[in-house]
Amino acid sequence: MTFAFAPARTLARLVFSRRTTVPTLALCATLGAGMLTLYPTPAAAGEKVQGSQVTILGRTWIVSPVGDGTGRYRAERLNRKLEAFRPPAMISARQAERAYKAATGCTVRRDSMLRTISGVYYADLVCRSR
Repeated sequence: MTFAFAPARTLARLVFSRRTTVPTLALCATLGAGMLTLYPTPAAAGEKVQGSQVTILGRTWIVSPVGDGTGRYRAERLNRKLEAFRPPAMISARQAERAYKAATGCTVRRDSMLRTISGVYYADLVCRSR
């Protein structure tokens, strides 16, 4: 038994056991419907995305401002080959930090950096005037 299929088997045992109740089936139906309606991000769908496109260690990133010029930016790594289990060239947070620097010339406030479940990074940038 592989680890990836363990939750599915547990769910199947729960659904097809003799003690199955209506709330359990309703929960399974809700979770199943939720998994089918996941929306891809615009960059993953191959649509044109606004922002600067930079390449860091062979990976393509799109860096764009968020909101109304508050200094908050988002960085998203494109996965054009759709390789789900590709090895990272380095930790993706460091790649995102380099992408911010290459696209804007500003440094990242590391304590403000946030990664969503879809892999998009959000961070506040500090641009020093010289």
